[in-house]
Amino acid sequence: METGTPCNRGACSYAECDDDGVCQLTDPFVCDACSICDPGTGCIGAPLGIGAGEGQCVPPVDNRSILTAKTKNPDSGDSVVWKWGKGPAVDPADFGDPTADTDYRMCVFADDPLSFTRSISAVDLPAGASWTATSKGFKYKSPDAIAQLTAGSEDGKSRIKLKARGAAAGLPDSLTDYRQFSANGSSRSSTDDVPSLWIGAPVEVELRASNGECWGVRLEDEVKNTPANLKAKP
Repeated sequence: METGTPCNRGACSYAECDDDGVCQLTDPFVCDACSICDPGTGCIGAPLGIGAGEGQCVPPVDNRSILTAKTKNPDSGDSVVWKWGKGPAVDPADFGDPTADTDYRMCVFADDPLSFTRSISAVDLPAGASWTATSKGFKYKSPDAIAQLTAGSEDGKSRIKLKARGAAAGLPDSLTDYRQFSANGSSRSSTDDVPSLWIGAPVEVELRASNGECWGVRLEDEVKNTPANLKAKP
């Protein structure tokens, strides 16, 4: 084969033919922060799960959670908004201290038509000056994202809200495109004959803290999406 011709060395790396026609690895295919790379299928979402089990994400106590996402061209018009709903009792200490050393990341997962879980959004809220303490928790504000973490001493009093836009929203170019998206913005079609398919329910949202805490929700009864818009409710 001609030098530089793409060749197959697994879904987790890029490869090209060298001068002798031998398939050589070039660069790794880096998945987003909410995914792992499977050599057979590429980037696979790695959700922690929603529930009361160890390491899982705490769900709200009501069914008012909502996720909306919009992807536009150019990407500066992209946005993702999530409201957790009314949560169970949350101790302010569970939030850690994002003004100092507790990083946050929101991951959004959805099943593709072959029942593989894919990450469709990864939003990072790093610890530091963008966070400020409030009387009941913390708030985050940067040019591209805002978030509010509100603790409550009883069920129904805690709240979590998040909004990100532009590149910070971590969205693909199309919300119906069945592809494996990488952290560097490139993509590979999972199937050559079916380049664009609908995202299917359930959609899972997780807000992960670097101190091991996590809050999230599973949205499966009302999931609607087009190439440019996604709306999901419990």
